[in-house]
Amino acid sequence: MIFNWFKNRHRARILATPFPESWDKLLRDNVVHDGYLTPEQQQRLRRLVRIFVAEKNWEGCGGLTLTDEIKVTVAAQA
Repeated sequence: MIFNWFKNRHRARILATPFPESWDKLLRDNVVHDGYLTPEQQQRLRRLVRIFVAEKNWEGCGGLTLTDEIKVTVAAQA
């Protein structure tokens, strides 16, 4: 129960910030299904992307530098 409270509080902080415009462009350019979603579904996807990017531990292998483009694109398709 207390774990859920901390998780919900953390996610509320994440969602309190506006969705970056640069990320919006990345979704439009890299995620084909984004264009087929209703505005409500797009808002939900953007909320989930912010949470996913913030909560996952990202690690590039073989010298790969993880950019926002990679993270946002992967998160939107996860």
